[in-house]
Amino acid sequence: MDDFDELYQLWPNKRDKANTKLAYDYVTSKHQLSRGDYLKAAELWSFKANDFTRANQQLANWLRDEKFLVELQEIASSGGLAQALHHAGMFRDAAVVVAGEWNRLRAAWWSSVENIKDRSYLVETALRNEFWQANWSKALHIAANVLKYAARDSIGNIVLKPNLAWFCDLKENTVSKLMEGDYG
Repeated sequence: MDDFDELYQLWPNKRDKANTKLAYDYVTSKHQLSRGDYLKAAELWSFKANDFTRANQQLANWLRDEKFLVELQEIASSGGLAQALHHAGMFRDAAVVVAGEWNRLRAAWWSSVENIKDRSYLVETALRNEFWQANWSKALHIAANVLKYAARDSIGNIVLKPNLAWFCDLKENTVSKLMEGDYG
């Protein structure tokens, strides 16, 4: 079995093998990676991805979008695949803690976390940000104190309904804003 067939067999969903082979040939000609790097990256990605993502991410797109580079960087910075898998497991465990604290501290009108397994990737991604990781607990306590009651405008619509995606949004810097006193 060649590298492509092994990668294709490892991938959770099997779709459009011919298109996937074209994508594989393209990225292998573009990147000078050692034999098996794509397999390692796919194994780490599969471990980290939730069930929905595993069922829907097509291998051809994963290759064309060069998503394997993120996993290879993580493998290299961790000191190998085994360490990267161990770190990913630690982030998954930490995500369960964050979701549990969210549910414990949230006001009744906030969205709750019902299925951490499907939401953990969102939290794990945020946890990889050093500032977020160091300050999420304090920011969550601030949010719980400041946002106890639903803010309403003149026609009675809720302006903000806190949810885990809002809290973990690194682009909006929600944790930073909460720490700085920006609650809107």
